[in-house]
Amino acid sequence: MKAQTKAFTLIESLFVLFIASLILYSLQSVLLVYRQEVNRVQADHYLDFHQFLVLLENELKRYDQVQVESKQIIVKSNEAETFYLQAYQNQLIKRPGYHPLLLEVADFTFFEFSSGLYVWVEFDNGQKFTGFIPLKLSVQKVGSADEIS
Repeated sequence: MKAQTKAFTLIESLFVLFIASLILYSLQSVLLVYRQEVNRVQADHYLDFHQFLVLLENELKRYDQVQVESKQIIVKSNEAETFYLQAYQNQLIKRPGYHPLLLEVADFTFFEFSSGLYVWVEFDNGQKFTGFIPLKLSVQKVGSADEIS
């Protein structure tokens, strides 16, 4: 008498392949949602940066003198009003007071460049943006283009 060997039947093998395909399909769906979320976050930083540029340009139009340093901007008016734009805990803020203008900032640099202000910002997620704000003010250059890494 022959001994029976245990093996998977065709139905059992098809059932295992079906379950494996369901798992792979679910994984693909999760990755698709993850990619969409990453794209949404990156688009948010794009909009944040451009909103920051517009806000900064409007602020600078109200003042008479802009002193540009690599890590801060000092702005003064004739009425002895002064504000500073500088970093504070991964944010670009306006002082005096606490007015956050840009969040999740890893690094940034400002410098004067041919009658305007050059802005370079890197966000925590690695995105980098550059912008230029034309200025018709007296700009005192302290930082330079060589300081950008």
